[in-house]
Amino acid sequence: MGQRLNIEIHNDGEPLANAYYHWSAYTTSAMYLSEIIIDEYNELVNIGRKIDHSMAIELLEATGAQVTPEELEHAQKAAPNRTYNTGASRTDGLIAVSEKGMAETRFYEEGRVVIDISTGCVEFDVWITYEIGEYEEHYNDGYFNTPVEDLAEWGHDVTPHHVISFDDFLSAKEEVVRLVKDGQYTVVVKNPEGCDPVILNFIA
Repeated sequence: MGQRLNIEIHNDGEPLANAYYHWSAYTTSAMYLSEIIIDEYNELVNIGRKIDHSMAIELLEATGAQVTPEELEHAQKAAPNRTYNTGASRTDGLIAVSEKGMAETRFYEEGRVVIDISTGCVEFDVWITYEIGEYEEHYNDGYFNTPVEDLAEWGHDVTPHHVISFDDFLSAKEEVVRLVKDGQYTVVVKNPEGCDPVILNFIA
């Protein structure tokens, strides 16, 4: 069945393109793909590339994704004067640029990452979020093995929409990789400004 991931490239909230990855809606997998996109974006900005549909497609192509044959005409209209490979596979990523194509990707998604290249932020939703009370209920039912007080503490803020800056995202990814390597898949997030703590459960 897969674990279906949607990565979208936005320009100040406007979707430019997205890609469907059939096996990548796992926390670390999605973070690795997002890191590739952020690194590629930084390289393109350094050489003076402007934010447009062509850049959005190129960022997704950096992950191995390709435009689907069904989306080729739309891609050529949105970003002409370039060539496209269309040997797309659902494992490597299927790129859509039309409203219909992007909506279809969203319909099948099980996890979503929105990368807004104008604001330099990632909206990451490839983990499961619990309120403290919810987690404790699951713990009491035997679903989790670790009480809240023994959970590792997450070192990054999580807004209601899980928005993380590019710089903070890269360090957050390293922390997630370290935690998962140590067998820790659940962390407590003590958000600032009086917000209630939440629990993040990594999908692995």
